[in-house]
Amino acid sequence: MASKRYRNRLPSIPFPPKLLATQSLAARNVQYTTNSLIEQTPHLLTLDSSSSIPFDKLLVDYLDMMETNPDVARISANVADEDKLLMTPPRDEKEQLKQHGRQPNVTWLRRSEYIASAERKQKVATNGSTEIRSKLTKQDLEAHTYRTYESQIAGVEATFAPHDTTTLRHPRTKKRAVRLTPILPDMKCWETVYTIGQFPADPADNQRLNKRKRQDTTSSKQPSELDAADRGILRPISNPHDANDSYLIWFLPDNGSSSVLKRQKTDVQQVLDQHLNFEAVRDYTYRNDNAPGHQNLLLTLGYDDNQQPVMRYNLVKSKLVAQKKRALARGYRSMDDYEKPNVLSVTYQ
Repeated sequence: MASKRYRNRLPSIPFPPKLLATQSLAARNVQYTTNSLIEQTPHLLTLDSSSSIPFDKLLVDYLDMMETNPDVARISANVADEDKLLMTPPRDEKEQLKQHGRQPNVTWLRRSEYIASAERKQKVATNGSTEIRSKLTKQDLEAHTYRTYESQIAGVEATFAPHDTTTLRHPRTKKRAVRLTPILPDMKCWETVYTIGQFPADPADNQRLNKRKRQDTTSSKQPSELDAADRGILRPISNPHDANDSYLIWFLPDNGSSSVLKRQKTDVQQVLDQHLNFEAVRDYTYRNDNAPGHQNLLLTLGYDDNQQPVMRYNLVKSKLVAQKKRALARGYRSMDDYEKPNVLSVTYQ
């Protein structure tokens, strides 16, 4: 039997062979690093009970769904997860309102219903639903927007109009007002800087605290007013050995100065022209909080030139939180060796 040969009749390639420069196997590999958390996490391995071969359960479920219901599987496969929410049918709001029996509490989607002078028209439709139409008058619109210069002046003057105490009532307790006291800025002390001081405990010294235990507590005054502990002075000081160590020293008047300050409270006309001694009690570390949200007003009740009661206010811009300073450790006590003030001599003007 004769054999046939299959020859390649194509001409040879006119170019010589070339070798491509490829990276080595070690250079193409990426070094894989893990941490202890990944190494200690057990990986779930699903095994087929019949063949004991690991398989991807999600892939098997997807193939099963393609065989049983291919139309639904094809639609869900082409839709993104964030777009699947748009495929749900919308709920009927009217049916939902009928089930709940009340109007939804969404005030920013409706017109204001609290303007007394607004014209409100109510129309009942044939299907039983109620339609409310509100219309603001030109006078109300001008009063709430202050579009003209005259309306702005009238709005400012309306804030100074005196209220009638016979008709003024508290919104919750419905109690009547007894008198009206104006609140004005304190122009005499507007340059004074006020700060709220918060101490972890009573800042009085041990001598005053022991004396308060033996005194009668039926007095209406605060204990700090009876022993002049409310007239203390905070003086800042810095450690020359450590630039970050800055704290406050709390000074209280001694026995003689406390007697003078208590007499000055009862007799305001008394002039304090003598030196008062204040003794150091303890050291405090501090934190100054001057955030705008923590600002307060200091109100003082007094009388004007016509002997009428008037309230003056000053702005308290900051809050000082004091904590007891910890003693230095034994190895750092040499850093506490510097001159500190123990007594202050103060003269009031």
